[in-house]
Amino acid sequence: MGKPIKGSIEKVLAGAVSPQQQTTAKPIGVPLNIAPNVKSMDYIAVPQYDIFIAKEVSLKGKNWQDTHYELGDNGLFMPRIDHLTAHFLNVKDAAEGKRTLYDGDNNPINLNEAKELWDYFSSTKNRSKGVCWTWLDALFKKDSQNKMYMETDHRVVLNNTQKSLVGKDVSLDDYFGSNEWATLDFNNQGLATKPSQHNGYVQGENIYFWQPIKDRVARFLAGSDWAYLDCYGNPADSDSSLGVFPCAEGTSNANK
Repeated sequence: MGKPIKGSIEKVLAGAVSPQQQTTAKPIGVPLNIAPNVKSMDYIAVPQYDIFIAKEVSLKGKNWQDTHYELGDNGLFMPRIDHLTAHFLNVKDAAEGKRTLYDGDNNPINLNEAKELWDYFSSTKNRSKGVCWTWLDALFKKDSQNKMYMETDHRVVLNNTQKSLVGKDVSLDDYFGSNEWATLDFNNQGLATKPSQHNGYVQGENIYFWQPIKDRVARFLAGSDWAYLDCYGNPADSDSSLGVFPCAEGTSNANK
């Protein structure tokens, strides 16, 4: 589950965490109730939500539903949009020396690895790790008044041998109502809210945003010269490059 970034542990042991990074939040604990083959050092804390998210995309080639099922088999889950956007901004801050990231063993991520992670999320230069393309846990629907909402927080339910997904309905705060470049300002559900002043990709300043469409799901993709958040993915689709950032609960969530 998740392939460790080459040299990451050696870099942590080498210690190069900048003084600026020392001013940020403490780690949130170690993931619980995950499969034995899942290595906590391959995960990064997202303290805003008391969860851990994998360093790299895995489980490629599966559709949205089957990805949920395989994650559930390993005690893991798919990130919501707001989980991913919070992590995206955390990685950006860490790469700029403004925040310390921690892995699932509470080891600090040094500045060099933080920069590698940021490149993976957004770089126009370094694509040695390939495309970063992940499913997100958001299925968009419309109510009887034709107002858009999303179903999220899906977990796998087993009835005898039959699997199904159960989620919860969440109303949407105001979001950017166009398909175009947007700033890195996100609402409580992780959707973009403001148009970018740049008519093109500027790393660390904008992403391309596709607004929600009924009966579609969300995805995030970063390639060689763009990063985008789209809310129009077909849940039945699959692609050899499309996978997921597996997530694990933090200790306080796991004990609830």
